[in-house]
Amino acid sequence: MEFFSGVSHEFLALAGYIKEGEEIQVSFFIADLQRGEILASASRRARIDFTLDEAMIRALRDMLPEAAGRIEEVAGRKAAEAAKLAEEQQAAEETVAETDDQATSVPVPLPEQPEERFRPFEFSIGFAPFVPVGVANDMFSLSYLPFIYGSYRIPFSAGILGLGLYTALNIFDSEEAGMASYFHYVIPVGIDARFTTLEGAPIGLFVRARAGVAINVSDFSSLPAIAQEGLSRFLAYAAGGVGGMYAISQNVGIAIDVMYETFLYFWQSDSGGGINTDWIMGFVPSVYLYARL
Repeated sequence: MEFFSGVSHEFLALAGYIKEGEEIQVSFFIADLQRGEILASASRRARIDFTLDEAMIRALRDMLPEAAGRIEEVAGRKAAEAAKLAEEQQAAEETVAETDDQATSVPVPLPEQPEERFRPFEFSIGFAPFVPVGVANDMFSLSYLPFIYGSYRIPFSAGILGLGLYTALNIFDSEEAGMASYFHYVIPVGIDARFTTLEGAPIGLFVRARAGVAINVSDFSSLPAIAQEGLSRFLAYAAGGVGGMYAISQNVGIAIDVMYETFLYFWQSDSGGGINTDWIMGFVPSVYLYARL
């Protein structure tokens, strides 16, 4: 909170993760930057599967009422300040209009109040854990991926479709020496699609999917030449999942989602031999701030 106290924002959302076997404990906090205090907190433990998303949304819903009073207080103060400024501006404009009327007898219309516009561009920069499952759980420990995405949102009668690009840096932590240690840095790049419920409700839900290619940029120099030739640096990549969004304002909000991420890599056991395939799969639970323009 001390680090962020100098920014213009009123509140800060924080999240943390602890993995224990096949379960993960997720903790959330909402901090008041102006007062320097924690307004609300919540913690949930769940299995690492798609029920984790439900647990995270339930924790967010339980936590928000604790901070709602302070958020409404700040929102009310800002609304009152904006209304007072608008009244002063309107009074000044009416005075100018009356003066012009007396001079020219021509009425001067007051400017219309701007309406809230739909913001089509959405982007976010975040950081999330990669929780390996299946065979990947024996190869890798809890790993991490900073990510960035940007999308263009198209409104429909049933919801809002967002289409854009997603990229990240998957930092895999190998459990032991071997082929898995040569998948330390993998960069996925893909098309990101998200369908969200219509705006207006405090919490919106969405389904999300993305697909593309991933590039293994790890150091292969210690591998024998034949192994370097047999292990492809390009992997097929796909992910899908569900989540929820809480709009703090028209252009900023908090999003949480749980994605199931898969990588398919190709390798040859010997030169000229057949192509073999293996999978790296895991869950990616994320909490991040998004912005819309």
